Amino acid sequence: MDALNYPSWMPSDNFEEIVQIGERLLAESTDAQIRSGAIYTLCNACVMKKDIENAKKYADMMPSYIYSKEILYGRCLFGEERLKYRQNCIVEFIRTIYSIFIQDLYGVAGIGNPCDCLPKSYTAKICEFALGLFKLLYPDSDYGDDERWVAAICNVLTNQYSGDDNNKSLYYLEETVNHYVKYYTQSKFKHTSFTVDRLTCPGFTGSKDVMQRCVAQDLSAIEDVQDLEPIRNDARYAVAVGKLKALLK
Repeated sequence: MDALNYPSWMPSDNFEEIVQIGERLLAESTDAQIRSGAIYTLCNACVMKKDIENAKKYADMMPSYIYSKEILYGRCLFGEERLKYRQNCIVEFIRTIYSIFIQDLYGVAGIGNPCDCLPKSYTAKICEFALGLFKLLYPDSDYGDDERWVAAICNVLTNQYSGDDNNKSLYYLEETVNHYVKYYTQSKFKHTSFTVDRLTCPGFTGSKDVMQRCVAQDLSAIEDVQDLEPIRNDARYAVAVGKLKALLK
């Protein structure tokens, strides 16, 4: 199903087969994880097909996250094990708040469409709110794996302020690059922020080749965006982009 539904942010030419396989899984499988994955894919495929009635039908098959494994499993643990598990749940939930709920409000290419009832200026406000959530989660700025999420938020803000407040746009561009560089170059460390002090960041574990491919994509998301024309000739732009390009050497 996943293969037929790839990429998941576009309507699939294999819609009928996806539904056929999904319905068979729901009829025959007793594995909760498989059933949940099938429902998720069925709902997503229907949304992409604009079959909203059936998309809602599949969504209604899933329980509220109040009854999720993450809520229940933590109650089965005690002491340090429980503390570490709960801290990890908080991290994952903050990521979900941004990557699902907040991005759905303003729309991101390949993820969702913006809510039509919201003005364009709302994007900057909701992204700064999201940035604030990560700062609350990591008061010591030890973002670890979430350096990439913080960089992505700053990148959106760079685009939003370009042309309207170029100084602010350049500030967020510098922040974007700094967080990306830190993400790709950091080694394993233990978090110090009190909210996550039982957790360890593994550091970037990909090969140099993988890292450089990712950096090239990040650069493209900056250099190929027309919205940044108003700041393109600024010296701060060149310095920031140069930091990312240095990782390609």
